[in-house]
Order: sequence, then structure tokens, then C-alpha cells
Amino acid sequence: MNSSEFFDILQNGLSRQAEATTNFGFLFPNTSATSLINNPDFTASLHCSLESVESVEPRNISCVEACSNPTIIFSNWPNFYTCSWYPTLSEALDAPDANSSSSNTLSSLGILSNQSTLSHSISSDIAACLSDYCESSDDCRKLDATTQSCSLENLTIINGSSVVLNRTSAITCLRDNVCSSTGAVNPDIGGLGVILSLLVQYTLSLLAIICHFLFYLRYQLSRKFWLRRTRGVNQDERPSLAKQSVTRHLQALTSALVEFQKAQCFFSATLQIAAIIILPQYEIGENSKDQILLRLISANTFAPIVLTLAHIDLLGGRNSKYLLNLSFITFCLGSSTYWLSFPARGGGHYYFQYTPPAVPIMSCNNVAPFAPCYLRNQFFLFSQWTGDSGIFYAQPQRIGLVVWIITLLIFAYRIVFTFCTSGYVPQPPLQRIINELSTFWTATLHRLTALSYIQRRLTIMSKRRTWVYIQIVLGTTALIMQLVSVVQVLQFSSNIISTQMSFGQIVAVGIWVPVLLEYGYLEITGAAKGTEYRLKFPLVVAEKLEEAGIMVQEITSGSEGEESIDYERKHRLRWR
Repeated sequence: MNSSEFFDILQNGLSRQAEATTNFGFLFPNTSATSLINNPDFTASLHCSLESVESVEPRNISCVEACSNPTIIFSNWPNFYTCSWYPTLSEALDAPDANSSSSNTLSSLGILSNQSTLSHSISSDIAACLSDYCESSDDCRKLDATTQSCSLENLTIINGSSVVLNRTSAITCLRDNVCSSTGAVNPDIGGLGVILSLLVQYTLSLLAIICHFLFYLRYQLSRKFWLRRTRGVNQDERPSLAKQSVTRHLQALTSALVEFQKAQCFFSATLQIAAIIILPQYEIGENSKDQILLRLISANTFAPIVLTLAHIDLLGGRNSKYLLNLSFITFCLGSSTYWLSFPARGGGHYYFQYTPPAVPIMSCNNVAPFAPCYLRNQFFLFSQWTGDSGIFYAQPQRIGLVVWIITLLIFAYRIVFTFCTSGYVPQPPLQRIINELSTFWTATLHRLTALSYIQRRLTIMSKRRTWVYIQIVLGTTALIMQLVSVVQVLQFSSNIISTQMSFGQIVAVGIWVPVLLEYGYLEITGAAKGTEYRLKFPLVVAEKLEEAGIMVQEITSGSEGEESIDYERKHRLRWR
């Protein structure tokens, strides 16, 4: 994905937010009801249903039944959406020029003509419920202090003896005030500190790549400068000093990246285990908002883990099975959280699973009007509730899937490469398959030798370093995509993010500080001196304490050059 595509993603998000504010699809402010009735896309979006304990799937019911009961109206998005249109559509059906086919379509849903009494009741019920709830909630009342969109006067329009729902005020009240006052997000899942921790983690992974590039670029420029300046005369020692300097920097960066990778894995794995344990309680009602944030948290085991692992391979020139296994376990835990927290695309939840208001709201049948606010309901199927709702999810969902596929492929390559280069001997049936594939590949290469261009490309692709570079490029792309999705959620879903900094959030941000301190220490002291505190002498295993003392004395009595000898060959341990 290039920079223009990233710009398109952000531009798309901004345009959707602008659309939601100026021309919200649910309102259709400039469209007549008659034209809507003849629009099959609009009539297809109308739907009334009822959930029951006996049935997993909601049962389709007549909209006359659904819209007659405030409890059912607010049980899910399709009901609220359809019932809010009911008075206007019923009035349009009373017109003499109403299309017969459209009338039949609406009649099959239970939207009938000559329903002035029901239309009056629906308008009054929706307006009274929203107004009374907002009046009883301190948060909602504060949010509505400026617009007054939730006041009963603004929610209804008196037309002679009839009462008509002001749909513009109703949707503004629900979207900006009621849904923003639920406050049901766990701060340790959807807190600002958690989002900042993700941003710091992604930024550190990218900064490591940038630092590596700058170190190498500085070395190349310095080397070319001094070689050009000393051409034809005695060679200056400064190019070699530049080589030593970049080597010193890269050694410090490698050691710090190893610590960063272990910190990522330990922190992310613990986070995913906690998410999997608490996930069942976020399957219902008001806690469903947390699912978008749980998926966002699970993504911290994808791109940054894979990119750092490939970067360590590029810097060190060798694989670490320990880091590979640790990273793979973390990736598996993150994948489990990612797929287990996948939001259901169909069916609203039972209305009684939502927490009732602290003070009974009789106009809502004591049911909090939260159902249209939550991700797990069906509203987003109709593309009517976009970024301005505070739950901007479509783009991060697509990005998360692409990133997961990219990182899965990189991990698959790294595992296969590790097995192929570690002396692993497969079972005979598997070995036969490998031999056949190898023979087929060799024959294919032989046929392609006539094409010099392809042959040159195959030579390049056969080099191990080429594949490491490919991993770096793909990992960096995936990480930037994840960073974009976090920024999108932070920008467009700000009202579902808790700004209260709890103990867990402070820990989540502070976990990365030791990594920066470690890197600073290694840059100051050098990688060799900075890591000598870990194991000054090799560990010795002996049956008796006396033998261990003799061995340590023998090992430490030699020169520094002799200490690099293989101690397992020099001092064999014999167990009696």
C-alpha cells in the first residue's frame, strides 16, 4: 500500500464523517416520502423483528406490533429505524397517487395507511422516551445543554391536532447525547492509556527501522566523502572509524531490539490471555462497545512483533529459536482474541440484557434506549450509522484482516525457513514429498534458464537476505496500516474511549520506558560493556560443589581469548 492509498483511507474517513454530519442517511432531509416509497433500496432497509429466549435468531413481526410497544421500538436498530419512519410513510400511503406495488411492499411489513392514531403514539413514545432518559442522566443533560435536541419541544412537531416526530432532533439526540452518555467501556480495555500504549509500541518498531536506515546512510555518506577526498593519496583511517561507529550503533540497536521484542511478547501475551478470559462478559448488551477495542488490542501481537523479529534477523544475521517460539505463541494468542471478539453482523440483543436506568423511566417501559448505540446491533448493515456516531469500525476492520493475513504469511515463512536450516529430518513420507517438490522446482528452473531476465531474478530471490528485506517491507507496511487504524479509532470513535487514567493504563504506557532506557545505556557504554553484567562467567553444572569450584577456577584462569573456547568440549561433565 503506497502513500496515496493511505491518504485515500484517511480522506474516505473524513468524507464519511462529513456526510454523517451534513447529510445523514437516516434523515434524508431533502427527500420526499413519496419518492422514498418508490425507492426499492429504501424499502429493503425497513424491517421489524423481536428477539426471544427460545430462538437464537430474531423473529420477524409486523411493524404495527413492533411500533406499538416502546420496549420493542428500542430493542434494536432496525425497529427504531423503521418505527421512526412509520408516521411519515403511513401518511404518504394515504395520498391518492401512492404506487400500488410500493403500498403492497410496505403493507407486507405492517406499515399501513390510515394509521393516524398509531403514528401519533409512535411519535410521542420515541420523543418522550428520549427526552425523559436524557433528563434523568447527568451526562446526557450536560451534552444536551447547548443543542437542546433532546427536549420534548424539539423532538416533536405539532401539526394541528397531530404530533409528528422531528426525526432530525431525534437522531441528533440519540447519536450525540444518549449514545455518548452510556459510559460502559472498561477503562483498562478502552482507556486512553491503552491507545497511547499501542501508539508507543508501533512508533518504537518504526523508529528502530528509521534509526537503522539513518545509521547506514550516515556511514555510506561519510565513507564516500572521505574516500573521494583522499583519492590518490594515503588512505585516511576515517572510513574505518566510520565503520566501527556504525557497527557500535547497530550492536546497541540489536541488543535493545531483543529486549524490546521480549517486552512486547511478555506484555502482549499477558494482555491476550486476560482478554480471552474476560471476553464472554462482553458478548451482551452495553459491553458490546468494548469489542472494537478488544480487536484493536489483539492487533498489537501482529505487525510490531513480526517486524521486530525480522529486523533482529537483519541486524544479527541469524535466527533465534527462542524469540521465534515466543513470538509465535504471542501471535497465536492475539489471533485467538482477534477472531473470538469478531462482532456478530446479525441480530440485536434481547432488550432485557441492557442495564435498566438507575431511575425507572416509565415512558421507555423502564428500558434504557441504548440498543441503537451498540456495535452488535444491525444498524451498520444499512450504512446509516457512520463515523459521526462514535463507532467508526469499517476501515479498521478491513485493515486488521489484511494485517493479520500479511503477518501470518511472514510467520509461516519464518517457521519453514527455521526448520529447513536447523538440520530437521522429516519422516519418510514427508521427505518423499519434499524431494518431489525439489525435483519439480529444479526442472522448472532448468526450463527457465533460456530467459536471462527471469534467471537473474531467480538468483536474487534465492538469496536469504532478499527474503529478509521482503519481510521488512511487508512488516513495515502492515505496521503503518495498523497505526492508521488506531489513529482512525482515536479520531472517529473518541466518545467510546475512556479518558480516565487507571492503574492498568499507566502500567501499559510505562512498560516501554525500560526499553528506551536500555537502548540509551547501550549507546553510552557500548553493547559489549553494556551486556557483560548478564553472565560474566559461564554457568557450570557439576555433581559436587568441589567440582564446580575447580571448573570455575580453571575456566577463569585462562586469557580472554581462551574463554571463547567451547567449554563443553574443554571441560566435560561426568555424572556418577
